[in-house]
Amino acid sequence: MKTRTLIILWSIAFLLALSIFLLKKSQESSANSSTKRKAGETFLPSFPAEKISSIHIDGFENSVTLEKQNDSWSVKQRDNFPATTQTINQLLRNIAELKITQGIKADLEVSEEFGMNEDSSDPEKHGITATFKDSSGKEIAKISFGKNIESTAQASPFGPSYIGRYLRNHADSSGFYAVSELFDSLTDSPQAWLNQDFLKIQRIKTIS
Repeated sequence: MKTRTLIILWSIAFLLALSIFLLKKSQESSANSSTKRKAGETFLPSFPAEKISSIHIDGFENSVTLEKQNDSWSVKQRDNFPATTQTINQLLRNIAELKITQGIKADLEVSEEFGMNEDSSDPEKHGITATFKDSSGKEIAKISFGKNIESTAQASPFGPSYIGRYLRNHADSSGFYAVSELFDSLTDSPQAWLNQDFLKIQRIKTIS
């Protein structure tokens, strides 16, 4: 085989090997630039909603602990007064079925941008963190709920409209997630979780 032909073959082999190497590096870089969970996947795989017996919610000014006994929920900070069981069960179902609309690769140092900085003195940047535990006190999940995601559509005369919310799973350090659920009922106010129906007075006979 002529020397020139040999050089050409070696050059082709080198370029081929270089191309394969660069392709692999590109794939690794792409994998490293994405979050652990992808759009369309469940936010918390295998979240056992039926096994949750305690929910502790920390906000900017308040905190509240909801506890479950015999299928009924109560508010610890209000002398274990009955809580809105239906609202709590709906919250748990929403979390169990929650799907991701977008994964955002970012370091925790920028959590304030998503409204989830627990050290912030600004309530809009602080967010709410909920810790879910089972009957043995074992932590099942810890989630931070940040800013609402504003719609990019034309603004309504009645104010901004929202299409979702930013969340962070504390067991997942790969980034933040956008979901389509707003979690409007989630609050750090103990008063808001009280079962108001329990206070209704019916069949009044006399008033003095």
